Amino acid sequence: MFKRMKKRIITGIAILAPIGITFYIFYFIMKFVAGILYPVVSKIEFFREYPVFANYLISFVIAIFILWFLGFTASSILGRAILKIVDRILEKAPFINKVYSTLRQIVEMVAMKKTAFKKVALIEYPRRGIKTLAFITGEFEITK
Repeated sequence: MFKRMKKRIITGIAILAPIGITFYIFYFIMKFVAGILYPVVSKIEFFREYPVFANYLISFVIAIFILWFLGFTASSILGRAILKIVDRILEKAPFINKVYSTLRQIVEMVAMKKTAFKKVALIEYPRRGIKTLAFITGEFEITK
């Protein structure tokens, strides 16, 4: 009886955990993004009448609009030209270029390409006896 009960509890946790974690991550992202604009919104007299949660929600909506506008602008001809200039500047800046180029490659690989990671493999690396997870992004044949 206790085995069955334990199994059902673990099953319930396995079902509830992804849902709870998803809501927690969404709450954290919303709070972080809204927290950036909250000091500005809370100083506007019109919004002082609303409760704190409403101000956070308004800040979040404004932040989402700003991100949409940046994406819209970046997809125009002028926006692409400006992005190329900023890209060149950041690529030439010492130390910043390493962080920027790495983050840019990760974002391009994950966000732009839907088939960036085709499979997961377990390989022997960095030495014999040690296994490491690897992502297969493409295949090629080595000929001798």
